[in-house]
Amino acid sequence: MFAVTLDIDWSPDPIVDAVMELFEKKRVPVTLFCTNPDTDRSGNSSNLRGRYDERHELALHPYFSDFADHEAVLRDLLAHYPNAQGFQSHNGNTGWPIWSAAFRRGLKYEVDCRVFPVDVPPFVLGDPNGFCVFVSRFMDANLLHQAYERWSTDYVPLTCQATSETCLFVIKFHPNIVYYDMRSTSEYKQHKSYYHEPREQLSFRRNVPRGAAKLLIDLLGSIERDHFTTISDFGRSRGLWPAAGRRGDAAPNDLLIPIRGSKVASAEADIGGRRAAIKRKTSR
Repeated sequence: MFAVTLDIDWSPDPIVDAVMELFEKKRVPVTLFCTNPDTDRSGNSSNLRGRYDERHELALHPYFSDFADHEAVLRDLLAHYPNAQGFQSHNGNTGWPIWSAAFRRGLKYEVDCRVFPVDVPPFVLGDPNGFCVFVSRFMDANLLHQAYERWSTDYVPLTCQATSETCLFVIKFHPNIVYYDMRSTSEYKQHKSYYHEPREQLSFRRNVPRGAAKLLIDLLGSIERDHFTTISDFGRSRGLWPAAGRRGDAAPNDLLIPIRGSKVASAEADIGGRRAAIKRKTSR
């Protein structure tokens, strides 16, 4: 399965709306990692709650400074998006203190902000008990450094497992990168000066797409709609967490037993298996 995500990053509403139209045309669900509009000094981004079809997921994109009060950051974001199930850190900060704070706030998962070069199944932590971690396989911002003249799905490392119902292939885009159809870091720097002031004449809507917008359009057009999902829908369908949960319930979720045939791994089970294998090997 594929989960396309958008890191909102305080993008202006008209830019987010324009990119979301691409998903609406294909009726493809997307997970939006939403930043806190209260911290947008431009005032051009707003709360996205209720703005789009219910097939889409609104998750959190918190900004954790090195010495941030993690719970306070999550609390303020949850005030805007109380039904959020998961998060992805904006600046890369992650780890046990953040997972624990998220779990106490009732969140079910994190998407690791790094892009992994190999397929890694989502895994369930033992501490906090039942919290799930997903990894990403592609991000548009990384491809900017390659400065390809024309982007295509050849640059997305799709594997034969990607269409499996038991695997999740997370693909990350950013509204501004798509909107301005960026192809390189130099183009990113060119558009950065008016990041919060949309200039439609420079967007993919007024020009033939060749970069990030082309890649997203090709991706949505080349993969069957049924192979797309949101991260929370995938988690529920695979039994990673209950179909309905009470927001803010910090009790451990009853979900550490993997489903038969699932590619979901329990971190403790994996470690235990490795230890057993090492013991067998060294005792021969």
